[in-house]
Amino acid sequence: VVGVYRGLGEARPSSPEVDFAGWVRLSVVARPRGKILHPARRVYVEGYMLPGGIVLWGATLRILSRLYNLLRQCGTAV
Repeated sequence: VVGVYRGLGEARPSSPEVDFAGWVRLSVVARPRGKILHPARRVYVEGYMLPGGIVLWGATLRILSRLYNLLRQCGTAV
């Protein structure tokens, strides 16, 4: 789910398959990616380490990167 954060609200995973649900600035994906050790899976992945030891990677990273690039191309501030 993509949305605009406008105040208090709690993001909660609806499935045990979800590692994390929370608020992340879209501009995070503008930074260069790195190889990081995923603490739960114990493998190196391409992505970002977020505060709290949360790893942004895989399909979620690809979706957010595409969204960021589309908004940037449209001239929308991100």
